[in-house]
Amino acid sequence: MTDGERFIAELPRKTRFYDCSERRVYELTRAVAARLVDDPGLIGNALSYMERHMKDDPFQAQYYDMWRRILRLDVKEVVRALLEDTREGALLRETQPVFCILPLEEREKIVALARSDDAGALFAKSLGCTAAADGSLRSRNPVRLLDIRAGRS
Repeated sequence: MTDGERFIAELPRKTRFYDCSERRVYELTRAVAARLVDDPGLIGNALSYMERHMKDDPFQAQYYDMWRRILRLDVKEVVRALLEDTREGALLRETQPVFCILPLEEREKIVALARSDDAGALFAKSLGCTAAADGSLRSRNPVRLLDIRAGRS
């Protein structure tokens, strides 16, 4: 496990998502964030991207300014802001510049895991339960959950 992965693992993890796209973006951002901690030089990639693709676009002016301010922070503060479970964190994830390109195999693995988490949450919801972060089912009606586990509907 890298220093970046350890740092990311210590941060509070977002567990509720509006949709599968938000979950996928969050999980991909976690992988990028770990690389940022391991290689702060990736901030330079983001700045170059912003200069080429955001600076002269009037529709991105506010995001360009916001990211210029964010990228002046310590890299761990940038990562914390990116992964916060707040409106601001969501906005940063939606508008983030390109820090690095994840290898296709790694990206596919992350997307598949996010998709399986979505499927587990949908299955739990169909049973009237919720899926906890550890994969277990939670129900407001413990008798119903026992029936489900016993194979009775």
